Amino acid sequence: MNHKTTQSAPVTINAGEFQNLHGQHYQRLLGSMTRVTRNAATAEDVTAAAFAKAYENRTALRSPQSFYGWVYTIALNNFRHEYRIVADGDHVQNLERNEFRTKLRVALRRMPAMHRKILVDHVVNHVPVKRLATRYRIPLGTALSRIARGKALLRQAWGT
Repeated sequence: MNHKTTQSAPVTINAGEFQNLHGQHYQRLLGSMTRVTRNAATAEDVTAAAFAKAYENRTALRSPQSFYGWVYTIALNNFRHEYRIVADGDHVQNLERNEFRTKLRVALRRMPAMHRKILVDHVVNHVPVKRLATRYRIPLGTALSRIARGKALLRQAWGT
């Protein structure tokens, strides 16, 4: 007797349908990844990356009913790949990196938006100060002082 496995053809999921699936499964996947990673910040990163990768590869999904299992597998594989812990030294380094990221997120969230936005644009996104002044419609000196104040708030959050 010849047993053949049949695979269904991929289904086409448009952006609206994907958004609905994201809304239905985000909290569940975040909870699962929090238990797997044992770190809320890492779980958020892994969950966001999994949904981004799932969206990019949504044509590979065979059935909307299997969406959660599919995106969970993506998240778990991403975590295993990105946060692989090979030895105790690496484990400590990963924990330190996660603690740093968590502390940075908390400090940025506590910072006033006018300082946070311009600081992130300048430091993380490498936007020149003159362009930031134009973008935010503020004088160049104000842009510089907001960046300086944002840096001071970060130093204060670190206790340095």
